[in-house]
Amino acid sequence: MKLRLLILIGLICVLMVGCGGRPEKINALLEQGDQAFEEGRYEEALMAYDQVIQLKPRLPMAYNDRGRAYVRLSRYEEAVDDFKKAIDLDPQSEYYANLGLVYLTTGAWKEGAAAFTEAIERDSRVADLYIHRAQCYDALDQNVLSVSDYTQAIELDPDHMDAAVYNNRGTAYFNLGEYEQAIVDYNHALALGTEDETIIYRNRAEAFRRMDDMENAIPDMLYLIEQDPDAEDSLQYRKSIASYYLQMQRYAEALEQLRILAEKDPENVELLQQIADCSYMLEDYEQAIKDYTALIKVKADAISYGNRADCYLKVGNKKKALKDLSKAIKLDPEYGWAYYMRAQIYLEQEEFEKAEADLSKAQSLSYNEQEDAT
Repeated sequence: MKLRLLILIGLICVLMVGCGGRPEKINALLEQGDQAFEEGRYEEALMAYDQVIQLKPRLPMAYNDRGRAYVRLSRYEEAVDDFKKAIDLDPQSEYYANLGLVYLTTGAWKEGAAAFTEAIERDSRVADLYIHRAQCYDALDQNVLSVSDYTQAIELDPDHMDAAVYNNRGTAYFNLGEYEQAIVDYNHALALGTEDETIIYRNRAEAFRRMDDMENAIPDMLYLIEQDPDAEDSLQYRKSIASYYLQMQRYAEALEQLRILAEKDPENVELLQQIADCSYMLEDYEQAIKDYTALIKVKADAISYGNRADCYLKVGNKKKALKDLSKAIKLDPEYGWAYYMRAQIYLEQEEFEKAEADLSKAQSLSYNEQEDAT
């Protein structure tokens, strides 16, 4: 199961530097562009920044600001060109950061990591730069580097880290097979709270499962099922839970999950078989008869008839047991247990010739009396 990362990319931030000392017309155009940008009128902002560049083509801020406007208009190639031009004129950390964010947004993760590295080299005190570089490393499956960057960000600004940072570092730990450390981070993320907490519960459940700690995985799975009972993931969680309970021979708990699954897939032979077997193991033979009957309607094989016959014998209904044993033998003439059990009924009914014939057949099939129907 693929783990989920929480999205950390926001809209590219407004990065400004002082405008003192510039000609009045340039200042006015920059202010006009900034106001249009803040109000969401990005085309108008572009026009203002274009004029600034025409008047002063070597002003790095103008290219940076126009690049931000291009980003809001999803014109990423032009944004990259402008951020690179700003960097050529003045290689500031924030210009590299904006370039890195465009690469991160467009999936150019290798280039994004390189841009954030340049930004960090110029200002190593900004936690967000490490977070964004870690996101690039996440996408590149460079989990060791990702863990290092998230950790550096947390150390720089521990009071302002949100759940996404801890979830994503937890996922990097998970990918490294360090499940216990991943769970520590998932716990921290949940303690911080987020609207996307289902992602964290899903990740933590998978970490517990990888550690074979189903006792802790199950509460997380049940929580996720409650959020969306009909989701495909929820069906998989129920199957995992049922499988675990079956392995632990906790049949009542397994049965609860299996019956819910069968409601959504009423002709699933495997589910119907497991349900009937659980009822049998719980010694609820009347219910087991009903469950094996439901199974037989979908798959009328010898074993199913044999199992139902065994249930009939448990509740003292030898007539129906005899009928089912005969059906089982007809479907599988090599079914030694069925011959042996039918012989016992014939003996009680004093039909000795039939009993002798069935016992002889069971013996010829090397039937072991210690075997059971299931």
